[in-house]
Amino acid sequence: MAPIAPIAPIAPKATRQGRHRNHYNPAQRIAALGVTSKSIREWATDQDLDAPTRGVLPAHLLDAYEAAHQQTAAAS
Repeated sequence: MAPIAPIAPIAPKATRQGRHRNHYNPAQRIAALGVTSKSIREWATDQDLDAPTRGVLPAHLLDAYEAAHQQTAAAS
């Protein structure tokens, strides 16, 4: 009796090499700014920006905060 041949070739083992992970970490950005998330939320509210009351701060909010405070520091 002859051995049975496989119907389909065996697929190669999947690897993680092609994956891209988003390394956005708002906690590290906030710490680097030397402020608290609460103060950024208050600033955003004062600027009439839509800021979540809880949870992770969106990247666009941190970008706006950094831009506003870099201009303030440059003007001083």
